[in-house]
Amino acid sequence: MKRTLCLLLALALLLGAAFAEETDTANAAAYAQAEQLMRDGRYSEASARFEALGAYADAAQMAVYCKGLSAAEDLLLYDTAVELFLSLSDFRDSARQAEYYQARGQEAAGDAVNAATASDQALSDGREAYARAQALYAGLEDFRDSPQRLAECQRKSGVLDAEIAQRTEEWKESTYQRAVQLQKSGKYLDAMALYRLIPEYKDSAERVDDCRAGLADSLRFVMAAGPRHTVGLRKNGSVVAVGSKRYLRCNTAGWKGIAAVAAGWAHTVGLRKSGTVVAVGDNSQKQCATRGWSGITAVAAGDYHTVGLRKNGTVVAVGWNNEKQCSTGKWRNIAAIAAGGCHTVGLRKNGTVAAVGWNDQKQCATGSWKNIAAIAAGWKHTVGLRKDGTVVATGWNAKKQCATGSWKNIIAIAAGRAHTVGLRRDGTVIAAGSNDCGQCDVQGWTDIVAVAAGWDHTIGLKSDGTVVAAGDNTSGQCNVGKWNLLK
Repeated sequence: MKRTLCLLLALALLLGAAFAEETDTANAAAYAQAEQLMRDGRYSEASARFEALGAYADAAQMAVYCKGLSAAEDLLLYDTAVELFLSLSDFRDSARQAEYYQARGQEAAGDAVNAATASDQALSDGREAYARAQALYAGLEDFRDSPQRLAECQRKSGVLDAEIAQRTEEWKESTYQRAVQLQKSGKYLDAMALYRLIPEYKDSAERVDDCRAGLADSLRFVMAAGPRHTVGLRKNGSVVAVGSKRYLRCNTAGWKGIAAVAAGWAHTVGLRKSGTVVAVGDNSQKQCATRGWSGITAVAAGDYHTVGLRKNGTVVAVGWNNEKQCSTGKWRNIAAIAAGGCHTVGLRKNGTVAAVGWNDQKQCATGSWKNIAAIAAGWKHTVGLRKDGTVVATGWNAKKQCATGSWKNIIAIAAGRAHTVGLRRDGTVIAAGSNDCGQCDVQGWTDIVAVAAGWDHTIGLKSDGTVVAAGDNTSGQCNVGKWNLLK
């Protein structure tokens, strides 16, 4: 009995071994067939065959591997393929396959962009996709067809680059032409904003400075400064003022429709767009008696007198006249006016300069001046801006406030008690004279389009409408940080 059982067991073992060998042979054949399907590019079928092999060898991993290939090559689902290969970790070349299909996905994103019809943003996105694909292919070196695909991505990226370059040039030219038209129409701020978008294109940088020069002329009367107060004209025609409240010199809150402002010792003057004039503050010398004026195109304020330029080129003045600073009745063909402490200056249309009033320091010695484009008057000195951008000055010079002989490329000037300010074409500022209160500390100012000078302080208007100040602030006359005069 025992012998029979042993024989039966031996026979079972032999039969089992034979069956296992037969099964193993069958699995190996099926595995080989699946591999062949994979080599033939029939990835979906190969995956199914590997899955059917269950736990045989690495069939389970190969099934996922072929799914990844199928997702990418059959369905173009590159992200899915990448996820499948990454799930295989270090199996075979799965890591490199994942990177390869990342590159293929980026390349496909670039291919989706039609250079001729795509938006600018789509072109940029396509170029970036090609760049990422190129970086991945380069890292793969000779894996599969990476070198060829790298070269092809470079070619296709070049097509997008060419389209972007062409569009950029067209945009630059269009922007430039719009800026030129704005500049021609006197809309200098808008033109400057456009030129600054294309600083390297043609002569845009130079045209920014040209616009600044135009602005400087149109913004001459946007700011004014007295000894202890500062006045600003907003774009909407209202007026803001800071500093000493004595004599109500800063009482401008109700003013509307103002086109220009001026500031005296303790009074403020506003020229309405209608050509009439309003004034507040100290009126002890009748310097605010401007109610009957009309047809005025410009105003100026001295210590205790007020001056108005009529449309016909004549000049009217009221206020303290002890030094004959209001004796302007015979002036003709005047194009601009300025008022100092006790003297008045007029720029004739022919570029020469007239002056009356206190002359103890030769501040009225302007008879020989020629080719003057703008004037300014300090307490006891007078400044002239020549058409060539140089500056001449006469009068009290104890603080070297008249030391402007070396100045060049100046487009606007201002004069205080004992200092002189010049605005350069590039938007920087230069100053000479007394700096006892830091009123000449303007070296760091940039992008300035207008300047004004008080007794011992200096004001600068930037192209964005904000205002900077330096110097004496004992009465709060420099508290202009919250102003915006161009918005």
